[in-house]
Amino acid sequence: MNPVAIFEIFAFLATLVALIILWSNWERAFRQDTRLLFAGLLVLTLFVNFSNVLEWSGITRDMDTLEDYVQILAPLLWVFFFYAFIQEAAAQELRESRERFRSLVEVTSDWIWEVDANATYTYASPNVKNFLGYEPREVIGKTPFDFMPSEEANRVAAEFNAIKEARRPFSGLENLNRHKEGRLVTLETSGVPIFDNKGTFRGYRGIDRDITERRLMEEEREKMQMQLFQSQKMEAIGILAGGVAHDFNNLLTTIQGYTEVAMLKVDGANPIYRDLNHIHYASIRAAELTRQLLLFSRKQPPMELTPLNLNRAIKNSLEMFRRLIGEDIAIDISLGIDLLAVCADAGSIDQVIMNLVVNARDAMPDGGKITIKTENVTIDKEYCTVFSYAQPGEFVCLSVADTGVGMDKETIQHAFEPFFSTKKPGKGTGLGLPVVYGIVKQHGGWINVYSESGLGSTFNVYFPAVFIEPEEKSDEAISLQELQGRNERILLVEDEESVREFAAIVLGENGYVVVAAADAKEALDIFEKEKEVFHLILSDVVLPDQSGLQLVDKLLLRKPDVRILLCSGYMDEKSQWPVINEKGFRFIQKPYTLVNLLRAVREAIEPV
Repeated sequence: MNPVAIFEIFAFLATLVALIILWSNWERAFRQDTRLLFAGLLVLTLFVNFSNVLEWSGITRDMDTLEDYVQILAPLLWVFFFYAFIQEAAAQELRESRERFRSLVEVTSDWIWEVDANATYTYASPNVKNFLGYEPREVIGKTPFDFMPSEEANRVAAEFNAIKEARRPFSGLENLNRHKEGRLVTLETSGVPIFDNKGTFRGYRGIDRDITERRLMEEEREKMQMQLFQSQKMEAIGILAGGVAHDFNNLLTTIQGYTEVAMLKVDGANPIYRDLNHIHYASIRAAELTRQLLLFSRKQPPMELTPLNLNRAIKNSLEMFRRLIGEDIAIDISLGIDLLAVCADAGSIDQVIMNLVVNARDAMPDGGKITIKTENVTIDKEYCTVFSYAQPGEFVCLSVADTGVGMDKETIQHAFEPFFSTKKPGKGTGLGLPVVYGIVKQHGGWINVYSESGLGSTFNVYFPAVFIEPEEKSDEAISLQELQGRNERILLVEDEESVREFAAIVLGENGYVVVAAADAKEALDIFEKEKEVFHLILSDVVLPDQSGLQLVDKLLLRKPDVRILLCSGYMDEKSQWPVINEKGFRFIQKPYTLVNLLRAVREAIEPV
């Protein structure tokens, strides 16, 4: 057989096999138009091959004309087929690309979007529902700014317009959006510009990432860092204050003491008495400022908590209030009937009341009215849901209201921060309200502030109530005659010369025999030389050569029945208050007044 005929037979069989394979994979082979074109080509090729087989076999010779037409048409059809095949390959690649994009969009936790040149959404991935609660169809046709609070929308729109004008990519654009449910969501937006094949700007394509939780964590971290910084600052202030307090309180002891001595020797009608009174008042204010600073830095002596009636505390301070606030400010007192007691430190409570009254006075430079009110209140769980820092139970509420300038919301947020003050330089320390806050927290209470600019302020302080009747104390003043000594011998140990001289003079002029020493070594020598004939050891806690506690321990070994009275200008660990309290020694804090010194000495020698 002719080799050409054999080749034609094999070509015919191969085309037939191709047709069978195409038929069995009809749905999967190319697109429909490509499948039909390919099938037609195979049929034509099969026809040509079959006619050639017949011709070479001698069966027929009458198909030449038709075969010529087919052979002319087949190459053209093959050209169309290869063109369609290339188009099909490109389309397949596009389908695969779209499938990859769809898979990525569905898998990613970000929200994919596209906007046109007017910032209108033309595409939004399904994740937008997880971000903002809206379906994609609800987003398309709107702008990103439609989902933002008005101020945020204006800010972001201005920033986006600048980006759009520059036709540049952007990333990390934080923006605040409102969820469909109403809550606020922080998103981080990044995008790239879209251009068509002619280079015309068409919009932006990008992603949004929900960073709400991350932002909250960052804010919390920043807040903790600020608190740490504030704590470190307060610790540094406390260390500084503790060191300064000793010397400062020694000076104040001398100033107050000698002023009181001079006032006792001058008639009250004498103009000099008035001048001395001003000095005395200034020294008290200076001592109070030191106390405020130390209270805030937690360097104050331990509080003595006892049942206390706030009504009585206010009544006892009423005259002082009137002197403090001046004649152009009225004061209205409304005290609750059958007021419950609070477990509190009397001195600290006086500090709270005084600071609130002074704060109210300063808020009314042109005069006005201060209202001080007390009442029993019951705090329920519903109240605690509104004020999370509150606790349910029975409380006593102290309210101080003024008709002054008031505060805006921003000022209220900073009212209890240390050194924050709205007063003019030199008019306020910024410690009054922080001290109040610290004392109230230490007593297990809290403060609510109600204020508006121009409408005054009201401070409501809540103290836990106790069902114990406070002890009645006599308001009668103790005369110096009652505090006179009876020739008792006192060993005075004080390293500060001015304080030592003042205490020796006061005690000597009021019936005591005083022998003074400047340090522990001198005190031991005197104690031994004087045959230990002393009724009281009055010693500073901090001495140049050893502590006052070490000194009195040695003296007690030699004379166990000698009385001990310790004093200190420190209010921190240097005062060694826990050890003093544990050993049961009496203690007087500097700066002390003439009367306080005499009373402390009398009570130490003759305990009640």
